[in-house]
Order: sequence, then structure tokens, then C-alpha cells
Amino acid sequence: MLIIASIIFLPLVWNLLRARRERQHDQGETEANATEEEPDPSNRTVALILAIVAAVVFAYAFIELWSFNPASRLMPALAIVPGLPLAAWLVIRGAREYRSDFGDDADELRILAVLILYAVLVWAFGFSLPTLALMAWMLLMRAKMRVWTAAIYGAVVFAVAHLLFNALRGDAPVGALLAISRVKGKPT
Repeated sequence: MLIIASIIFLPLVWNLLRARRERQHDQGETEANATEEEPDPSNRTVALILAIVAAVVFAYAFIELWSFNPASRLMPALAIVPGLPLAAWLVIRGAREYRSDFGDDADELRILAVLILYAVLVWAFGFSLPTLALMAWMLLMRAKMRVWTAAIYGAVVFAVAHLLFNALRGDAPVGALLAISRVKGKPT
């Protein structure tokens, strides 16, 4: 339920509050200023893509729900039953408000593609190499840090991630195609 609240309800509440503020702001403006239209800062393309992904995930979860033991269906149903119609509503609303602003959205779409590529690389090669590559790209290319600063910051973040895996007694993901991060003597 908390996941649904964070993914769907909180952005809805945020949009309602923003719309309310905009209406109050528009009421205070004159007719001449009200006719001018500023470009919408929200990124509709990425919002539509994420809404479609959420709707597909909820639809798949709804189908999988029926394979569960009837006594075990309640907990997932508490998230899926309200989540599926809300995700579908987000897709309909996003499609209705969609404008092709690829020039404005291209940078965010590249970042989304890099994050998807990171998830695929973690599956293929394990946690270490893709995480190092992602951090190098983020710190050097996106944040434009100096090399030494990025190396120190990246090493600290990487060490903290491995400490969290150890503290939680979990194993870092091991690659399905190339298991570089496997330790000898440890079963996989």
C-alpha cells in the first residue's frame, strides 16, 4: 500500500496542490497576462512512459494474483485492486495531455535509457562493474566533477553499498551471463 501511495497518490496530491496554486495565481493576473501561455515544465513524454510501465506491471500482477492460494491473495490484492485502475487512469490522462516535445525530453529519455541499461547490465554482469560504470558516468559526465573528487566520492558510495549488502546479510547481484563478482568457496 505504501508503494502505491508513493507512486500514484503522492504525485496526484502534488498535482492537485500545484493546480490549486496556479488557479489562485491566475485569478490575481490581468486579462492580458492570462492570455500568454508559458511552456509547461512537466515532462509529459517521460510521465506517459512511466504510466504505461506502471499499468503493465499492475496488469501483470493482477493476472499473477489468480495463481496464488486463495488465502494468500488478500495482501497483494490490497495494492493491485486500487493500483490498476489508477495506473490506467494515469495512462489515459497522459495520452490525452501528450504533446511531442522530444527536443525538450531527449535528455531525460537518455537518462531513463541509461538506468534501464544499468538494470540489464546488473542482471548480466552482476553488481560491481555496472555500478562502477554508472557512477563514473553520473559523476564525471552528468555532474561534471573533477576526477579525484569523483573517485573519492564514488569509492565511498560503492563501499557503503557493499557494507549495506554485508550488514543486511544479503548478496550483491551476481551476473547471469558473466559471474565476475562470485567469490570462491561461496555457493551461488
